[in-house]
Amino acid sequence: MGSLECVAELLENTKEGFLKVANALLRILGNVEQNKDEQRYRKVNLAGEFFSENILPFNGGINCLFYAGFMEVSDSLTINDRCSY
Repeated sequence: MGSLECVAELLENTKEGFLKVANALLRILGNVEQNKDEQRYRKVNLAGEFFSENILPFNGGINCLFYAGFMEVSDSLTINDRCSY
């Protein structure tokens, strides 16, 4: 899936849903960028409240994380140490 497909999926959400998931994605990716050496920012807990409320209910959120380089590992999405923004 490419970046255009990710954005197209995000746009399928209501305006409020789009804003919620887009802000969550920006927060996750911003944390990775600002804290490159801290592992805790390179992991998203799939059972966590933040993920359950801000990513999971909306179209495109998970696919955008995969496109950004996150991979599913056990009960989380993790981005490789070599990926940075």
